[in-house]
Amino acid sequence: MNGQFLIWSNYHRAWWGPDSRGYTKHASQAGIYNQDDAFSIAEESRDGWRADDQEPTELAVPIESVPEAFRPGQPAAAE
Repeated sequence: MNGQFLIWSNYHRAWWGPDSRGYTKHASQAGIYNQDDAFSIAEESRDGWRADDQEPTELAVPIESVPEAFRPGQPAAAE
């Protein structure tokens, strides 16, 4: 799997913006990341993935799992 990913921030309750800059509540305005970058961000940002029972702060989300109408490049009004 070497697809495209969005990154959801549990900490900010928002999507990462393009080029790791800022956050947005609209998936259609989120940045698109390759697998290596998305997994690296999810593993290393804030508290990263920890062995304890706390949820990770950042999650790599395959773009295919986001409904097409809400994917980046679609108008935010669709949300």
